[in-house]
Amino acid sequence: MPDAFDALCCVGWGIEGCGVAARRPAMRSCFPLMLVCCAGLAHADLIAHWRFDETPGSLLAMDSAGSYYGTVQGQAAFVPGAGVAGGAISLHRATNDLVNMGNILDLTNTSFTISLWMKTTDPGASYPLAKHRSGVVAGWIIAIGQTGNVYGQPDKPWFYNGNYPGQEVNAQTVVNDGEWHHVCVVFVVGVEKRIYVDGAPAEGTNIANGFSPIDASLLVGGIDIGGNPTGLFEGMVDDVQIYDRPFSDSDVDFLYQNPGQSACGADFNRDDILNFFDVQAFLQVFSGHESRADMNQDGLFDFFDAQAFLAAFSAGCA
Repeated sequence: MPDAFDALCCVGWGIEGCGVAARRPAMRSCFPLMLVCCAGLAHADLIAHWRFDETPGSLLAMDSAGSYYGTVQGQAAFVPGAGVAGGAISLHRATNDLVNMGNILDLTNTSFTISLWMKTTDPGASYPLAKHRSGVVAGWIIAIGQTGNVYGQPDKPWFYNGNYPGQEVNAQTVVNDGEWHHVCVVFVVGVEKRIYVDGAPAEGTNIANGFSPIDASLLVGGIDIGGNPTGLFEGMVDDVQIYDRPFSDSDVDFLYQNPGQSACGADFNRDDILNFFDVQAFLQVFSGHESRADMNQDGLFDFFDAQAFLAAFSAGCA
């Protein structure tokens, strides 16, 4: 078995002296054993992906990564070829348009990444993606513009996770200019939350305070008001992705530069194939202490990063 696999064993098991001694024949079985060990942890890190490539008149938004299908409300319409990658969903406030994904993905007590593309000229506060009920300090929101002079800044995206004014994280780019913009939120549980617009670096950071789950639907284009899903977005949304791992700047840039594609945590050389070369690529990045190898984005390069890589490798890509 190639030495790269042995080296990964050393990293994964925390074995001292990962040199010649660690690569003796007895170590040759280490990598498959680690895959077996991590099988219970294995999962594909992309947990939802709504491409909005449905045909006009469709009533469901399909989830290409799982089974979180959304229901179209109002006069929300799929528009083929209008998005950054294929079709997009067109939404209007006046007709209470949104896509209702149901009461899913609280995202509490975990790290995650949310990515979406949006296009609007709306000067008011709007909500391209949210799981929140108005008046309740819980759930999470990706919003644009200022709400009641309390949260956010005019014309710019921000992210809320069940927190009080000043604890949200704000971007600095004006996005209601009628152009497509990529908005990405990275939440590293217990560490920090970051917001990006059109690639890295992050435009804003704040403390990743804990937050409570909310009895509300995940909505594209609105929030829950008094138990009623309410459309509060004017424009188009495309390619919404949710991951249960925190992204590095490199991962965020990949999504921005490759609309419609997903970023598989184990495909380290970005060739859409999981094999020995991904192990080599991970080890090279890991040894250089590059951010992308910090799989849990905690600022450390340790066993937990190797474990996360192996879990993703074992599960494959969505």
